[in-house]
Amino acid sequence: MLKSYSKIIFRNLWKNKGYSAINMGGLAIGMGVAILIGLWIYDELSFNRYFKKYDRVGQILQDRVENGEKKTWFSLPVPFIAELKTHHASHFKHIIASTQTGERVLTAGDTKLSRNGQFVDAGAPELFSLRMVRGSLSALEDRQGIILSQSTARALFGDSDPMNKLVKLDTDFNLKVTGIYEDFPQNTKFSNVQFMGSWDYFLEKNQYMRDKKWDNHAICVYVELADRTDFKTASEAIRLSELSAIRKMDDMREETATRPEMWVHPMKDWHLYSDFRNGAVGDGPVKYIWMVGLIGFFVLLLACINFVNLSTARSEKRAREVGVRKAIGSLRMQLVGQFFSESFLVVLLSFFVALVGAVLSLPWFNELAAKQMVIPWDNFYFWICSAVFIIATSVLAGGYPAIYLTSFQPVKVLKGSGSSLRTHFGPFAYTPRQVLVVLQFTISVTLIICTRLFTGKSGLRRKDPWATRVMVC
Repeated sequence: MLKSYSKIIFRNLWKNKGYSAINMGGLAIGMGVAILIGLWIYDELSFNRYFKKYDRVGQILQDRVENGEKKTWFSLPVPFIAELKTHHASHFKHIIASTQTGERVLTAGDTKLSRNGQFVDAGAPELFSLRMVRGSLSALEDRQGIILSQSTARALFGDSDPMNKLVKLDTDFNLKVTGIYEDFPQNTKFSNVQFMGSWDYFLEKNQYMRDKKWDNHAICVYVELADRTDFKTASEAIRLSELSAIRKMDDMREETATRPEMWVHPMKDWHLYSDFRNGAVGDGPVKYIWMVGLIGFFVLLLACINFVNLSTARSEKRAREVGVRKAIGSLRMQLVGQFFSESFLVVLLSFFVALVGAVLSLPWFNELAAKQMVIPWDNFYFWICSAVFIIATSVLAGGYPAIYLTSFQPVKVLKGSGSSLRTHFGPFAYTPRQVLVVLQFTISVTLIICTRLFTGKSGLRRKDPWATRVMVC
């Protein structure tokens, strides 16, 4: 039976080359767009998952009331780190102080480079699960140590061994290379961090960091939760800790008027839930994930509707085939299986064409979306998702034609009266196809209108990274 189905399917495709090319081409374009959008969504949802402790790491933020409005700050007062370690160490495995990421000039011999980096506590490499190429996770315990990303080390020292060599930072700092770590992927918060220096050495060289006033908001604090602690418990424990310390300070009135509250923002929410409004975490960029996902679904739906319309448009030519097969004993379910098989084969071939198109267009798409996405060929789940994608598309694209074409009455077909759809289905014979065409144009017009709204009236600009991601689609 399968051999017979295969012969009939290939014979029909080869006999109608133009139709097959149009049908497969339209489906391949829709599937190719869906693949690219799927890669983009996967890249966004896997943000920061490079870190092994992804679900246990967080950053401490503070909410402060200013002019009646609660605002969220990423920087914290310098004395807060000492209070955190003194009173709340039981809630955390690691408490890491850090500077903001900033651009510095690195000099090694005659080579001078401008790179982004930060100074961090010695436990930062372990907290962020750095993949050390040279050296160990304790590399920053050396007060004068600095660790470089692989690309930065190669740019500074070429093929020579960089370990224990001196690097000049700006014009004042002379640091020793104590470790080399693998570059962070693009879809991480620290993708632009190309070096990390010792926190102790930074404190020694910067007098303002030793200022213990609570209005000196100059540090970032990252933490790893203790085993039996969750983010809610930790946040409640430290929420008013700064306020209690401020009451001991001479500038109590000015600071307590802001009513600062500390809380822990989980790493898993850093990227998609980073929109803070009046002290609450809004939906933020995650709404674009749903939006772009809907766009991908509707583009694929348009391709499937086009497939259905083309299949039903040829129904009158295949009416006699259905009538003859029914007359010689074929069951309707057998014919449904044949048409589903034909749909599956077309979708499978279209998928491979779409995959080739996605691979060829991925460099352009990465440049447009500011990404570094790749096709995960070695990922088992990618192929599982691809199989589900092919089957779902086959059912979506071939379901109606399979049921529709096998409903012809063999007697009417063989008597010569089966060439008209109205003979079989009455005055509403063409209604399904008309509904699909209207739906197809409705979706197309809606997508065009939404594109205009997002790129025009809403004022989204190319330089806005999230606006770019929406405009890509």
